[in-house]
Amino acid sequence: MNTPPANAAADTAKPFISIVLATYNAEDCLPVFLESLAHQRFNDYELLIADGNSSDATTDIIKAHESDHLHWFVSETDSGIYSAWNKATAHTRGEWILYLGADDTFGASTALSGIADDLREVSNANIALAYTSVTLLNALGQEERVLGAPFPEIEWQLNHGMPIDLPHSGMFHRGSVMRSTTGFNESLKIASDYEMILRLIRLGGYQIKYLGDRRFLKKGTDGISVRRADVAVWETMKVRQGLGLRGVTPVWIAVWIRAKLRRVFRIALH
Repeated sequence: MNTPPANAAADTAKPFISIVLATYNAEDCLPVFLESLAHQRFNDYELLIADGNSSDATTDIIKAHESDHLHWFVSETDSGIYSAWNKATAHTRGEWILYLGADDTFGASTALSGIADDLREVSNANIALAYTSVTLLNALGQEERVLGAPFPEIEWQLNHGMPIDLPHSGMFHRGSVMRSTTGFNESLKIASDYEMILRLIRLGGYQIKYLGDRRFLKKGTDGISVRRADVAVWETMKVRQGLGLRGVTPVWIAVWIRAKLRRVFRIALH
């Protein structure tokens, strides 16, 4: 069911940021996300929610969410998070789009306003992606590590065919580009955001900009790519092959083997 808010028709203003949220049986974490968003001092945004036909109280929570910022909402069966994001993209109006999952939460009340100030400085229209760091939380809700490296490191990872230290929840996509390009590849379960980056900056000629270590958002451990790192590796290789880009290098293989050995030794010591 496609359910725009009652005031959607009258609201023709284009917001600066479109926040696209994918949900599925998220009754436990969705209220936390919505509360963190409500506490933001930044108001020039719209919220779009694509739900995968949840069987719990998720849709009830969304319908009860009273906010002028809720621009679009749908609840119907989909093929996963990328399908949900693609559905919502066509309804976005923002200059920049932020794609999130329900287990993401904003940090300080100034998190969005600080990022918006940075984005307003991005005057080059050829920059299609701008990103910052986010904090990864463990199962206990404690800060585990920071995701989102400076671009020289990201570029090095891309050149060697590695999965990149660039979480989708810290990445802002230029709205005009996303609304005019082919959406996320729904045949991929984990690496479609990686493929989007390659399509835009390696094949499309667009640029990417690092906004600095802002840690504006906290990411839960329920993220698919966090939980299934090995699948992400193989999908990364599949993506590069499909786009006609060079595969993994000996450097990547050495790094991967070293990481595996470290994990084995760590398990053995415990």
